[in-house]
Amino acid sequence: MINIISVCGLVVCVVILNKLLENYSKEYIILISIGASILILIYLSSYITSVLDFLNQLLTTLGDNNDIYTLLLKSLGICIVTNFAIDICKDANQNALSSVVLIVGKVSMLLLSIPLLQELFNVITNLIYRG
Repeated sequence: MINIISVCGLVVCVVILNKLLENYSKEYIILISIGASILILIYLSSYITSVLDFLNQLLTTLGDNNDIYTLLLKSLGICIVTNFAIDICKDANQNALSSVVLIVGKVSMLLLSIPLLQELFNVITNLIYRG
């Protein structure tokens, strides 16, 4: 189980440290925030294996639908990386850049989902013409 108290404690300490350094150096604040985020993600990565094991069990149950598994993992990766980049941009007061990253993430998700949407359209079309 993820120890959320430890993660929240680290985040609160980082926020307090950032507030103390706010008047001295904004660059250090960004570096400390990124460093803490990386530490938390490394800590979280040890728990990802159980999620991946579950997804592998699901994959074996589904059979030949590897495309759905790949699509889910890619979309999850896009969401996590995009959200992380947006948060870093917002912390650095780069709101325009964070908006661009958000748009790129949405377009990436749309491009990733096109094969699935095409398959759905084919199924619907077959149901209409057969029915």
